[in-house]
Amino acid sequence: MRKITTLIAILLLIGAISAVGLAQQYAITNATIVTVTRGTIYNGTLIIEGEKIAAIGTSVPVPSGAEIIDGTGLFIFPGMIDPNTDLGLTEIGGVTQSQDQVEMGTYNTFIRASQGADPNTIMKGIARYNGITSVITVPRTSGQGVFAGHEVLFNMGGWTVDEMTDKDPVSMQMTFPSFGSGGARARGGGGRQPEQTAAQTQREDPRERAEQVLNTVKDLFENTKLYIKAQEDYAAKRSPAPPELDLTLEGLIPVVKGEIPLTITVSGVDNMREAIKFVKDTNVKAVFAGATDAFRIADELAEAGIPILYSQLLTTPGQNDPYDLYYAIPSILDKAGVKFAFSISGASGIQNLPFMAGMAAAYGLPKDAALKSVTIYPAEMYGVDDILGSLEVGKLANVVVTNGDMLEPATKVIHEFIRGAKVDLADNWQYQQYLKYLARPIKK
Repeated sequence: MRKITTLIAILLLIGAISAVGLAQQYAITNATIVTVTRGTIYNGTLIIEGEKIAAIGTSVPVPSGAEIIDGTGLFIFPGMIDPNTDLGLTEIGGVTQSQDQVEMGTYNTFIRASQGADPNTIMKGIARYNGITSVITVPRTSGQGVFAGHEVLFNMGGWTVDEMTDKDPVSMQMTFPSFGSGGARARGGGGRQPEQTAAQTQREDPRERAEQVLNTVKDLFENTKLYIKAQEDYAAKRSPAPPELDLTLEGLIPVVKGEIPLTITVSGVDNMREAIKFVKDTNVKAVFAGATDAFRIADELAEAGIPILYSQLLTTPGQNDPYDLYYAIPSILDKAGVKFAFSISGASGIQNLPFMAGMAAAYGLPKDAALKSVTIYPAEMYGVDDILGSLEVGKLANVVVTNGDMLEPATKVIHEFIRGAKVDLADNWQYQQYLKYLARPIKK
């Protein structure tokens, strides 16, 4: 029996050594490496080993057996991140059966976007084709819902949800109640206002309801703290029994502990000011989404240290607004010291993420800030900058190789890696349709 056990252990050890030895290695040489956080390296080499970046520099030796990619004339960037999307929860906007991003209920803290995501969505290939390697998939509220549930950080590789998941949960989604100014819910907030009769609207005072909602949320936070204490007391044998399971409080634990931020969808100046006060009162980490008027109180947001997810750049301005208002807002936020990241908010159109940043750079946003707004800034906002957002040794090898500036529409992605695995860029429904009709025979 002992001999068999020893033999099994040896075989397992050999298997482990073989697996390490056979880990895929890539060396991209002679390229311009845009690290985002540590400057630009010219005529440099980047080594990928397994899932991570193993080396970067100008005098990096190429490991024996590594697949060499000549990067002469090419550029290397970190993969881009869309931090607020429905990708995986929706496929065709007009087909109800393909929509799974909205749940009924008011305080759905126990919902997980990862549980409803489709790993086979065609949007993965479309996102990858333009250099987007990670997304945060977000559940949405319905009607007057407040908490939509847990957001998940997905990579755009992998065959299954488990293989795509890099962090779950990465945030909690909350729709901030309206205090009467700012009108409808924020664009991209995911909710649709319930239809109300004139009598219902007259009966319900928006400010009164909003204050009631926030008081309920604050009570939930306090109850979650007590719930955590009861769990700790039981674990330390200071209490004879664990607390009764409460899924609503369970869902709030990582928010209350400060392990993940609260993504608050909010719109309107007065509502944003109320949201800033709420964040200070509850001492939660927060990110504001859908904040269409954020530029009007940029100094207040900067002072509060609350970052913004900006998805309105491609919005048509109002009749009395400057034609370039939405293009210029990012530069206003940047000058005020507000950290922000671009997002599409939906799933369709996700391929436009780099062009949003590029357009903002054309309208006054510094070029380095534009690049950071689709790479390191969203990673920092959601506490994953230790693994994503820049090209650094030890980070996940989400690497994009292009023939030019990644934020320019004319630039083409030549090679791409997600967690060190080389991506088949032709695995893209839109590209396949392009090839199909490109080869269409011409009838005479």
